[in-house]
Amino acid sequence: MKVNTYFIATLLFLTSYAAHSNGESEEQLQQRNQHFSQHYQSVCSENYKFINLTSSIDDHVQEELLINGVHNVNVKLGSEGHGYLQLAIPEWGTKLIVGHPVDTSVSILGAGMYVAKSKNIFCDELNMVSHFEIHEWGSYTLKVVAKKDSDLNISIIKIVD
Repeated sequence: MKVNTYFIATLLFLTSYAAHSNGESEEQLQQRNQHFSQHYQSVCSENYKFINLTSSIDDHVQEELLINGVHNVNVKLGSEGHGYLQLAIPEWGTKLIVGHPVDTSVSILGAGMYVAKSKNIFCDELNMVSHFEIHEWGSYTLKVVAKKDSDLNISIIKIVD
């Protein structure tokens, strides 16, 4: 009986660790979701605007997204499995939340990431969120990496303190 109890406890620990692979405890996860509940719930939108991503970082300036609120976008990745989008950040000290599917990686080149892939308990599809801080206004590049030829929904939300 002790072996079964030990096995079940180990299995529960590993399941919990896999669910919070960024190192957050269940309590930290719940607190973060409660604190950002309004922002995390806006990630769950059904209305997405299609935006072209480029497969080359050199071509990403073809379209620019002005970050001034909530932007729910649908993107299609090409055969390379990655894409780029230019973001226009109009203010100093901007904080962003990017909602994305679990099997997707997002980064903003030149920005600081202070939460990587935390679980969003409010959404089924965009169930992961990453937080970024951008210190200076200007143009920044969002990089999205997922399976080749993926059709993805991504939310970019400016946090207003």
